[in-house]
Amino acid sequence: MPRYEILRELGRGGMGTVYLVRDQFLGRDVALKVLRGALPGAVERFVREARAMAALDHPTAVPIYTISRDGDDLYLTMEAVRGRTLREAFAAGDLKIAEAVSVLAEVARGVAYAHEKGFVHRDLKPSNVMLGEHGEVRVLDWGLVRAELAGRPEPAGDVLERSFSPRLTVAGAVMGTPAYLSPEQAEGLGRPIGPATDVYSLGAILYEILCGCPPFAGSLREILVRVMEGRFDPPSRRAPERRVSPDLERTCLRAMAIHPGHRHPSAGAFAEELEAWLARGRRK
Repeated sequence: MPRYEILRELGRGGMGTVYLVRDQFLGRDVALKVLRGALPGAVERFVREARAMAALDHPTAVPIYTISRDGDDLYLTMEAVRGRTLREAFAAGDLKIAEAVSVLAEVARGVAYAHEKGFVHRDLKPSNVMLGEHGEVRVLDWGLVRAELAGRPEPAGDVLERSFSPRLTVAGAVMGTPAYLSPEQAEGLGRPIGPATDVYSLGAILYEILCGCPPFAGSLREILVRVMEGRFDPPSRRAPERRVSPDLERTCLRAMAIHPGHRHPSAGAFAEELEAWLARGRRK
């Protein structure tokens, strides 16, 4: 790929390696994601991710520029988003609850748009939300995206393998956690995967905003059992010192209901509750 000068590695995982590169033809920096000599299943997911990104014309979507092949390797180029992830913001401890809720409302709006286009993200978590230097919010890593899956069972077998394969992460950092997976994903037995799956993950991110920690911890097996059984303390009990808003707690618990039909009817409805809470705060 002589067109691109590698500046530094941004991250790597089960779906390839991402670099910050200089596009020497156009004179700009872009992010380049490379899938090297992968098996056919991985190639299919890589192409599916690129097509999903290309179909999403929304402020939270990362613009994709090209997808191409270099020998046995596939690569795609996309906007290089400068900033920090929501996970990094949580670790820094300098993001106020209202600010984090506002970010999550934007994420939910972007996810709602993706659902309208027929795409389910399936891997929403703080490390897949980027806070740009200029206030923009981006939803990253569509490597597990599924198209038009709402209401239809996903083939069983390799669901857990895909869900817990090493996800894209900053080089040298700990790999992603399953603590944001929905019960239907954790079960992995062909239960329907649809928009409600992403609503659950949005609720799990809200839980961390309210409590300062993910809803589940422990070994992989312990987390899976707790997710499937819905065994977690409500935010107000988990972090009483934080004086959790009852309204936000209700939103969180509804989104994290075990049964998909008991969650918000859409990611847009979830966003509306967050926006209503923010509006009440501004009026005080």
